[in-house]
Amino acid sequence: MDTVCRLYRKLSMPALSAIFLLTPCAFSSTPAVGEICQILRQRESVIKSIKYEMTQIKHRTADGTKLLEQLRPGTVLKLDEPEAPARRDFTRVREAQKDSLEDVHYDEDLKTVSGRVLHAWDGSIGKRYIPKTKSGRIERKPFSVSEEFPEKAGLELMGKPLHQWLSENQETAQVRQTPDGTVVEFQVQRDIIARYLLDPAKGFLTKSYKIIKSGETAYEMTVNEYGTYTVDGVDIRFPIKYESTMSIPKVISPVEKGEMPKIKMVPLVVASVEITKVQFNTKIPQDQFDIEFPADARIYDEFLGEFTPDPQVEKILVGAIDRQVNRISRNMPLIVKPIPPNASVSQTNQDTNSLQNKPPASGNNQNQPGKVVQRKFRITWGTVLLVCGLLAVLIVFIQFLLSHGKQRSSQ
Repeated sequence: MDTVCRLYRKLSMPALSAIFLLTPCAFSSTPAVGEICQILRQRESVIKSIKYEMTQIKHRTADGTKLLEQLRPGTVLKLDEPEAPARRDFTRVREAQKDSLEDVHYDEDLKTVSGRVLHAWDGSIGKRYIPKTKSGRIERKPFSVSEEFPEKAGLELMGKPLHQWLSENQETAQVRQTPDGTVVEFQVQRDIIARYLLDPAKGFLTKSYKIIKSGETAYEMTVNEYGTYTVDGVDIRFPIKYESTMSIPKVISPVEKGEMPKIKMVPLVVASVEITKVQFNTKIPQDQFDIEFPADARIYDEFLGEFTPDPQVEKILVGAIDRQVNRISRNMPLIVKPIPPNASVSQTNQDTNSLQNKPPASGNNQNQPGKVVQRKFRITWGTVLLVCGLLAVLIVFIQFLLSHGKQRSSQ
């Protein structure tokens, strides 16, 4: 069965491994981890791309907010009142390793759009842009948004699909059959356990799962409804309604040296999600995974480690440098006599020696050719030093403007 699981892994699509197929099956006995892994991977390669739209309503509980303020003073924003719902709409497009996301925020009335954030990842370069402030970022790594996307509804855990977790923990994962379905448990990190409730009659679809820390439920996700979609003749189930609760620990016993205190989890954030539209294997233009920044946007480039220069300031500085160089070039004397293309090295040396050995002309020493050449070279080096000095001043001026711009943007 281990071999079968690895075989189906080759058919999987990493970015879309969250899709569960509608595969009717029933188990009279407890299935093995390898069997579950096989079914979760089965025929997964039919999915090439996905696009979905969703609405998320999230709020903090009063008890959880009070506890959070005690644990981390100053964390809670005054404008973010507990129990007040907050709405965000998302449109996400994924194709292989490419990903794009539009994140729309709403005001307190849950109807008026207050702002948008755009994310894009083309497989090697990421971009982020906020149209309202005309600010953005060029990023080294794929974007990460900690929200309740469908992939998180029992399909992916910490960025990895369920079947990958099971494949990596086949030796230690525990499976048992209950009246509600198949329960699978495996260790995620030290003292952190993931417990899934799967439906064996529907291809081991996730009904719910919990993240258990120190014996208490720190996170719980429940899928309330799946939608069925036909893709290339195959019926696929996808979560369209689900809800989640994230909790934080509260110490309920005195802390004694050498002993772990008793804790209980207090719900902090409650979220409900509805998927309004899903499309599979549609033709997606490649510019979907790119963001074209406006010319007047303020963009920070992680590759360069600095903000891109303001186009207007850059244009003024370049123009000033060009004018200064042109003015100096017009005043610079021509002191080097061109050497004919057919002249040999010996001929050039002979001309130089004859000039050096030529006796001085009668009259004033200022009319001597040697003196004239020497004076011209002195003038030339003085001009070069002057040009270098001016360029150094311009460079320092440019650096000052750029650093001043960084300080203003950081403020």
